[in-house]
Amino acid sequence: QKFELKVSVNCCGGCKKKVKKILQGVEGVLKTKIDPLQPKVTILGQVDPQILIKKLLKAGKQAEVWS
Repeated sequence: QKFELKVSVNCCGGCKKKVKKILQGVEGVLKTKIDPLQPKVTILGQVDPQILIKKLLKAGKQAEVWS
């Protein structure tokens, strides 16, 4: 399963690392790709996008499903 989340990661390099670490720490996430030009993260794996959104919100990152 592949889906995309809208997450603001362009504030600094630390933000990208933080988001990647949070997402890859969730069971079922196989791969993450952060697009530095857009506020977009592509996730590959068997996981509910809402779980990832909640994890990111808990860490202070606004997230939503990319439409």
